[in-house]
Amino acid sequence: MLPLDELKIRLTETIAQIERLLDTYDYGRLLQEGIKLLILGKPNVGKSSLLNALLQRDRAIVSEIPGTTRDYIEASLELDGLAVQAVDTAGIRHTEDLVEAIGVERALKQLESADVALAVFESQRELEADDRALLEIIKQHGADVNFVLVQNKADLGQSASAVAALGELNLPLVAISARTGEGIDGLKQAIKNEIFRDSSIESEEVVVTSARHKRALEGTITALRNALEAVDLRASEEILAVDVRLALDSLGEITGETTSEDVLNHIFANFCIGK
Repeated sequence: MLPLDELKIRLTETIAQIERLLDTYDYGRLLQEGIKLLILGKPNVGKSSLLNALLQRDRAIVSEIPGTTRDYIEASLELDGLAVQAVDTAGIRHTEDLVEAIGVERALKQLESADVALAVFESQRELEADDRALLEIIKQHGADVNFVLVQNKADLGQSASAVAALGELNLPLVAISARTGEGIDGLKQAIKNEIFRDSSIESEEVVVTSARHKRALEGTITALRNALEAVDLRASEEILAVDVRLALDSLGEITGETTSEDVLNHIFANFCIGK
């Protein structure tokens, strides 16, 4: 016979195990689907060069003419086994050019689905009006988007006032040179840190990648918590059986198995009410 105290411990441990499994869902989803990486910044700040540095090949057009990228460019790359869809956007600035303005608008629209956004500034220059416009965008969307601040052209020097202004945002800040490759490895690590804030999840042997499985596990936890509450209330075996059946049926949505009466009979044969 299993005392109620022991049953509570087992229910609590099972709930904790499933919660830990649910915690892997975002990680598993990203492994399955990949991440969307957005590159933002004023014209000629080096966004396209940064994209090419991440790709390790020339994919984006690199030019000294501001506004070369007037819409956005997408490219696929791999970051330590993680699929990444990188998007090089139009330069963020105030412009009277209708086509370029549409490109800026589309760049901001891309923020809605981005997992990480790289906000690129020039390392050697003080912040200009277009840079400050980007800072306002970061402040507006910072609660919903993981931003990494990037100071490009670090090989040309570094502006102390720019570093101070960017530091006030309390966001990851990485100095790089897209031209020489300096700091690119550090930037890749910063991107990973934003995606996988709980580094221990990467060591999990089993992760949840399916939204359907996630919903089934959530249903299992709900049923087990109800069972735990029923134990506290000294409910009848029939009520406990309903909650346990719901938990097993939720798991069955993943395993393909259904709950049999024999399983329930076995469970309740091993504990008694009121001990």
